[in-house]
Amino acid sequence: MGMKLPKLPSPVKIDHSKFSFRKRLGLVTLAIFQVYFIGGIIYGWPSVREMLVKDNLYQSRCSPGDEISGGTCTSQELLLGVSFTIGSWVTQGGRLFGGPFVDAFSIRVQTAVYSAIAALGAVLIGIASESMHSLLPGMIFIGLGGPLLQMIVQNASVLFPLHSSLVMATMSGAFMASTSVFLIIKSIFDNSDLSRETLFVGYAILIMIQGAAGALFWPSGKFFRNETASNQTDMHEVKSSSQEAKRPDSAVSQTHSAPQAVHQETSRGIQGNIRAMGFKHQLFSGEMIGITFYFSILVIEAQFFIGSLAKQIAFIDDTAVSSLTFFFNLVLALSAITTPLLGIALDSTGFGPAGFIISSMFVLHGALLLVESTPAFYASAIFYCLGRPNLFGYFFAYNSRTFGFAHYGILVGVGSMASALASLLQYLFLDVALESGSFFGVNVACLLLSIVSFAFPLWVYSRRENGNLCPFSPSFSNKTAPPRQKTSTKLNATKEANKTEEVQPSGASSAESVSSPSGESEHVPNSEPRKSNSHDATEGTASAFV
Repeated sequence: MGMKLPKLPSPVKIDHSKFSFRKRLGLVTLAIFQVYFIGGIIYGWPSVREMLVKDNLYQSRCSPGDEISGGTCTSQELLLGVSFTIGSWVTQGGRLFGGPFVDAFSIRVQTAVYSAIAALGAVLIGIASESMHSLLPGMIFIGLGGPLLQMIVQNASVLFPLHSSLVMATMSGAFMASTSVFLIIKSIFDNSDLSRETLFVGYAILIMIQGAAGALFWPSGKFFRNETASNQTDMHEVKSSSQEAKRPDSAVSQTHSAPQAVHQETSRGIQGNIRAMGFKHQLFSGEMIGITFYFSILVIEAQFFIGSLAKQIAFIDDTAVSSLTFFFNLVLALSAITTPLLGIALDSTGFGPAGFIISSMFVLHGALLLVESTPAFYASAIFYCLGRPNLFGYFFAYNSRTFGFAHYGILVGVGSMASALASLLQYLFLDVALESGSFFGVNVACLLLSIVSFAFPLWVYSRRENGNLCPFSPSFSNKTAPPRQKTSTKLNATKEANKTEEVQPSGASSAESVSSPSGESEHVPNSEPRKSNSHDATEGTASAFV
């Protein structure tokens, strides 16, 4: 018995094995564009905050004696901060509530619905004022629509199974690059007579247009891995060695080195084959607990810094708020170009080394913040922008490669909800920093959390070194085929065996069954009994590791 999930319809399964390369590439490109357009726009908050401050939103909450720093007083900053805190919480936690729908409905329907939600959020932010308290609901809607759209189009990574981590990481880069959308809107706002309301309503219209495009091109279903096609693609080397084993005159046929090697490698990773298990086993597995722990403690620092950016700059140099905010938003958007490198690393070296590098980026970011100088802040922002998008890419790639897509939406939702609950600490940190007049203490706390995060990638790497290659080493499937052996002595043994077969009765009990070219079983002498269905078992399990 497994944990009961919400009873929702199952989406139509689309066999993409016959899709042309051009069509698969086109769909992945569409997914990346849609994620860029609305996926992570909520993290463009520093640009939105500057527009709201210029429009004097919530300035009436300031008392005459309040100190103004970075363009806001403490009461105004906390009101703006709570809007971002709740909106970013929904970005993380909303994935849990939307997860069952991501698993149940088609890509076409969901991209249209989530685009409409994000468009509504953009309108509400645009019309926010002292009398129209729509900033908070607006942040909630863009924090819900964008990430859910990202989750559903991530299914397109199945179209390129050998490079799924690269596709996932690229989408995460697009997610972070979407912060530039609000930077563009702010630039227009600063250099034209267009109002915030006009700009955000115009942006909402563009969101609806891209949503309509998605509804037009996406299929009315979801992509599922065709196991036959996956085996043909991902287990090419295994099949090649197995086909050689089927030839009676092959040395590999007599020694069974290829099937046995594959079987041994596969057996070594079966305990890590979480994809074959039910939802309950996946949810409470060490892998799920580990990635949730890792993601959650780093998200605290990631969310707190982006929410308190302007105020932290103001405490260092009140005159540099605008320039440093622009620099940060620009570098954060450009950091998207680093995420394909993460995907390549995951597809080649596994999740241990990549996780170690990401944790290092956050440690360097936190350490430089303690210096409390403008040059150090610039350097700290760079390390942050290298770590954050790759953290999210790592989280999504790990979940898809480890657990597959059967329960992907709910599992990602659970991990995101845990990180959302942890990230609520950002509001407490902001309150403590504003009350004390210094961010030093809370930045020390964030630094300590980022140091603790090294535990997970070290655990992942140790499991791989101990033989649990799957799913932690995604390139496992390319390494299962053993190297070609020197066959001179083996061929001699084969000839001797064939001579023995000619004089031995056909019903000899010591015979071993091998496949003839016609596909029927023949008997050849061998001292080792053959393990039946080892190759079939390999084909049934190895594709889950890709």
